[in-house]
Amino acid sequence: MVDSCLADAIIYELWVGSNGTSAHKIYYSDLPWPIGKIMYLKQVHVVKQILGITKENVEIRKEDIYTNANDAFTALSTRSGEQAYFFDNMPTSLDAVFVEHALFTLYVLVFLSLLGGSDDAELELDEDDDSVDYD
Repeated sequence: MVDSCLADAIIYELWVGSNGTSAHKIYYSDLPWPIGKIMYLKQVHVVKQILGITKENVEIRKEDIYTNANDAFTALSTRSGEQAYFFDNMPTSLDAVFVEHALFTLYVLVFLSLLGGSDDAELELDEDDDSVDYD
């Protein structure tokens, strides 16, 4: 449940909620204009179908998606308490899913929103930096 709620929120934000400029830059900016635009619009349509978004229920579905994601984060926060991991003293697949969604939300979406319309900005990652440490 947690994975599906967070995944729904991420694909909504990437393809529908952020007006789609981030997704277009990531997936279709290297294609010729008409092909990239058509493929982008087709993918937005597919995502809206997957999430059950129509013209009539767009605001209700948006609220549901964000509420479900907030509930999932609250449940994870309650479950972890003061522990380093969700279960016992070792990482599990739930820990990995949470870290994946959290890092994507905190870094990728924020970074892309800061780019605005700049095509010349690049994401630079420090290869020596080990941000996630399971010690």
